[in-house]
Amino acid sequence: MNGSTATYPGNPQSFLSGSPMTAPWTFNFTFTMPGTYQYQCDLHVGAGMTGTITVVEPSSYPEYDIATVTTVDADGVLDSLGVVCQLQGIVYGVDFRGGTGVQFMMRDNTGGIAVFSTTYNSYNVTEGDEIIVQGTIEQFSGLSEIAPDMILFVSAGNTLEDPTVVTSFDESTEGELVRINGVHLVDPGQWTGSGPGFNVDLTDDVNNYSVRIDNDCTLYGTAAPGGTFDLIGLGWQFDNATPFTEGYQIYPRYTDDLIGGIINPTQYPPYDIGVVTTVDGNGDVDSLNVKCQLQGLVTSGDFNGGGSIQFFLDDGTGGVSVFSSNPFGYTVNENDEIIVRGTIVTFSCLTQVDPDTLWLVSSGNTPYTPEVVIGPMTEAHEGELLQFNNLNLVDPGQWTGAGPGFNVEVTDGVNNYQMRIDNDVDLYSLPAPTGTFNAIGLGSQFDSDGTCNSGYQFLPRSLEDIISTGVHDRVVDLQLRLYPNPAGERLFVQTEATVESWIIFDLFGKQLLQWEGMPSNGFDISSLQTGMYLLQARVEGGVASRKFVVE
Repeated sequence: MNGSTATYPGNPQSFLSGSPMTAPWTFNFTFTMPGTYQYQCDLHVGAGMTGTITVVEPSSYPEYDIATVTTVDADGVLDSLGVVCQLQGIVYGVDFRGGTGVQFMMRDNTGGIAVFSTTYNSYNVTEGDEIIVQGTIEQFSGLSEIAPDMILFVSAGNTLEDPTVVTSFDESTEGELVRINGVHLVDPGQWTGSGPGFNVDLTDDVNNYSVRIDNDCTLYGTAAPGGTFDLIGLGWQFDNATPFTEGYQIYPRYTDDLIGGIINPTQYPPYDIGVVTTVDGNGDVDSLNVKCQLQGLVTSGDFNGGGSIQFFLDDGTGGVSVFSSNPFGYTVNENDEIIVRGTIVTFSCLTQVDPDTLWLVSSGNTPYTPEVVIGPMTEAHEGELLQFNNLNLVDPGQWTGAGPGFNVEVTDGVNNYQMRIDNDVDLYSLPAPTGTFNAIGLGSQFDSDGTCNSGYQFLPRSLEDIISTGVHDRVVDLQLRLYPNPAGERLFVQTEATVESWIIFDLFGKQLLQWEGMPSNGFDISSLQTGMYLLQARVEGGVASRKFVVE
């Protein structure tokens, strides 16, 4: 290690490990002078093996939590104004300064503070970096800041805290990552897209909020958002006179901080899915190549796996396939509400939206009830969550468990249907179901000859979509209520009906347990392994079934 002043005259002091050696070795040196030191490996300097070491005076910058130096008095003036200190935390957001100097927010687990300098250019602001800032506590128009003498990089890619949902801005939101929900523009004319940034007012019809769109935020170059949306951003303050008790606002960091609404209504007009999935007499999509925004519930898992995504989206007016080689950082989960902006396309006559972007609105929403199909599949079933009752496999040998997926023909005795078992579904590696069953799945189409009048099929999403019915008994409604569900060693049932017998099946129709009449102390299910099962109640003239889970 060569950091000698002969090689680097600018080093405050010289250090050198000695002649180059090939065997493992150690070298210790204590720096006694602050500053930046350069060094190199003499053997490998031609390959770029060089580095720098920054030495600081440990006693000149006492370490504090951010919350300690951001308290204010009754007039909103910082208690720690002018204090020289060292702060350590995570970078949030972008560099709102741009050009010369820096302006960004950093947070530790106690609070946040702005970092501002008109001249400091030795750090490239990157959200998620952990840094150490040594400098002086200042205040600008009520905003707490630290003016850096030195910014030291610690690590990259750190996890950010989730935003806190608020309904007002005050001193407690300054420096915090916050979220306001269900807001819209008070006056779209305020969205000027001019100057170093502009302010707009938002309202949820109860509370009003001030938002600063900085010209270093990617929202700056977009059209005014329409509709209702949520907004994430960094709590800020701009109050140009004491007392500093007003002027609180939010700084969004980038376009993805605006969730919902319509960021660019002229480029991506919002439509119902039912509007953009209609077809002409030849089965061709009327809205082919139309750019639009769609919003709905995810009704399937990811049928594509790997580095791309394919799933189905439904908004109550219709369903559509979503396919992209770019997952946009989204992990597909059923019952998520999402927004997709993209172009309407087709693949083998299946209507799809090819996203330019998509993002999550909410999770854990109430799922749609499947539509029971009676008769042949048609274009009206494409993209919909469907249920087919009293099915049997036409040829169990078609259940191959091979390739990227396989098709099996099923029948209800009147109509035949193509059931597609995708290799991303747990059914793929399981044995073929036996006996009579009901099946739930997403309506799809694969018509390779381009006529677009055939090739309709449905795709079950998981083992739970194959529901054994035993034999061809008439299904009746006994208003069964099972509890607890998930269950442990015992399962209890409430019903007003007189039940002759109870049978528990696995989801492939294998009978596991049976009781006559109603047990006085519930059903002993301690022999069942963890998983999903079907409890069937038999009465005179029919059967009723309910699924339950053993944990």
